[in-house]
Amino acid sequence: MILLNMTFAVDSSLSDTFLSYIRDEFIPALKKAGYRRPLLTEMRDPAHDAAGHTYALQFRAQSAEAAEAFEDSIAPLVLRKISGEWQGRSACFCSVLDVVYDPEKDD
Repeated sequence: MILLNMTFAVDSSLSDTFLSYIRDEFIPALKKAGYRRPLLTEMRDPAHDAAGHTYALQFRAQSAEAAEAFEDSIAPLVLRKISGEWQGRSACFCSVLDVVYDPEKDD
């Protein structure tokens, strides 16, 4: 199993819009495409900068093919927002991790 991670830096002025988009559009698209167990988190920082937020979205792909397909079919949905209407107010990087051990394996 493969864990895909997307980490976002989001300007405070965009935070509510970003969260709504991720919850209402992007995560449903992930699930519809067969990616599993999405988890959206926000970095906890006691000295939180009011200028922005850092979020991470992790989800699982069942195979290397599914992980590769993510780059072609699902990632562009949010990357278009970042490079278009959210330009200058958000950034993203993606990482692909092989799951070595999962005590709560769901398949």
